[in-house]
This record gives sequence, structure tokens and C-alpha cells, in this order.
Amino acid sequence: MKKLIALVLVTMAVSAQAQHHHHHRHGGNWIAPVIVGGVIGYALTRNHSEPVYNYGYVPPPVVIQPPLRSVCTLWTETQYADGTITRTRTCSQ
Repeated sequence: MKKLIALVLVTMAVSAQAQHHHHHRHGGNWIAPVIVGGVIGYALTRNHSEPVYNYGYVPPPVVIQPPLRSVCTLWTETQYADGTITRTRTCSQ
């Protein structure tokens, strides 16, 4: 954007001097606008060491949820005819 503004200012300075004033030519009238345009262009395009802050971006909030607790039924023991015993229960979150 700054380079575009500098280009427009230099173009305006040069085009103002390109107009013929009643067909009279003035030899040294182009120097001042070029110097002024160059100074303005330099000031607009030089590298600034200031930090750039972007206030438009807001990071999403961090939501920390506690871990879900499992809900389990009580243990159930089953004894089979061959003498084996199994223990089972059901858990859900």
C-alpha cells in the first residue's frame, strides 16, 4: 500500500510538470517535485523496526474439561458346574 501511494505521488508530480503552460518551457522546474516525491516515497517505503500488532485475531478459548468418570455396576460372580467362577461387571461413561 505504501509503495502504491509513493507511486501515485511521484506520478502526480511528474504529470504536473508535463503540462505545457502556454507552450513555454521551463528548464529547471522538474527538479523540486522529483526531490519532494523521492523524499516522500522513501519515507513511505523504508523498513520500520516497530512491531506490528494485529488486534483483529482473537485466539479461541482453551476449554479444559475434567476427565469423564466411568460408572460401573457391582461385580457379579457366576459359578459353573465344572467349578470355574467368572466375575463380570458393566461400565459406561
